[in-house]
Amino acid sequence: MKTVVIGIGNSILSDDSVGIKAVQAIRAAFYADESKDELKDESKKMRRKEAVEFAKVHSGAVIESASQQCFIAQRSKQSRANVKFIETSTGGINLMEHMAGFQRAVIIDAIVTGKHKAGTVFKFIYPDMPYTRNTVSTHDMDMPMALEMGKYLGITLPSEIVIFAVEAKDTVNFGENLTGEVKTAMRSVVSEIKCLLANYN
Repeated sequence: MKTVVIGIGNSILSDDSVGIKAVQAIRAAFYADESKDELKDESKKMRRKEAVEFAKVHSGAVIESASQQCFIAQRSKQSRANVKFIETSTGGINLMEHMAGFQRAVIIDAIVTGKHKAGTVFKFIYPDMPYTRNTVSTHDMDMPMALEMGKYLGITLPSEIVIFAVEAKDTVNFGENLTGEVKTAMRSVVSEIKCLLANYN
């Protein structure tokens, strides 16, 4: 099954870039050229620890914790061909078009609820989803509406859509760096999505 991983945000607007940076990190790990079929024992332990910590750090906001045994091993050409990574700055129709032709989609974006600590991570399975920073726009339709329109037009869209939303601290000031809390959260999200891709393939 074909999977698309989409990071949404503004790459020069501090925490709003968390989706973009997460996709870049996942892509780099996914295409890493491993010299052995299995990772070294120490590397395995570190990745398992990251997975365990995912549930602990984020105050139970995550629907499912990562598998303790999850890690990305060497990718075959076939599995690489089944995954695409996309960086985008807009949601709505544009986001729907990026998902066309895929059976699964994983989306990462910032969210500002004002009710949770910066760096809190939420995981949603569509259609249970919040309005994140970039999946809705005042001059474009929101994601649910765009998906409904796509289905009406006969476009093949994912049957499974997973959304990771990271509570942002600063989405106002220009800057290429994430705040500390969001940077830490991003690492956890990256580990979780690596696990998803490992399970998918």
